[in-house]
Amino acid sequence: MRHIRWDDAYVIGVSMGGGIAAAFAVQFPHLVNGKVALVASAGIIEHYIHLLVNGSSTSELETIVPIQEIVRLQSAHLPHDNAAVASSLRDGPVRGLAHAFSAISDSSNEIFIIHSTADKTVQYKYASKIQALVPRAMLVTIIDGGHDITVTHAKDVNAALLHFLSGVFRLISHPDRRKRCFAWKL
Repeated sequence: MRHIRWDDAYVIGVSMGGGIAAAFAVQFPHLVNGKVALVASAGIIEHYIHLLVNGSSTSELETIVPIQEIVRLQSAHLPHDNAAVASSLRDGPVRGLAHAFSAISDSSNEIFIIHSTADKTVQYKYASKIQALVPRAMLVTIIDGGHDITVTHAKDVNAALLHFLSGVFRLISHPDRRKRCFAWKL
């Protein structure tokens, strides 16, 4: 950020980047411009082995095929990529960051979570667990989206993020009042 002469920025993390965003906001609060968004965020996954054998739905796989090809090429041509992915799954930022989520709860940052109900990589239950660690966070639920919601539901995710970052967003209470989350209403 210093290299491009940014004093601060909004922080948005997707998947593993969600855990990284939380840890970044805690370690460098002076670099965060008051808003942190976590999209399909990892960071507190208890069992990570299912990430290696993701049982994605057929529609999710059809969408991911180009991404899977990139992963295949990286694995074949970047000798240290597999070790880096394995260490990320084993040591973090996929897991073990509950302390970071708890700490951002004490910050002055607004926290925004977007997660989908059909995510098989970082299951939807983790959105609720993150929200329990950050009770004042707002949760936008994308119904039936997979882990790749930034691709398959780009319009909804982008609209939610733009409204959050601009300070003008419309959220309605989840129909199931027992759940502490909000559903995006377009």
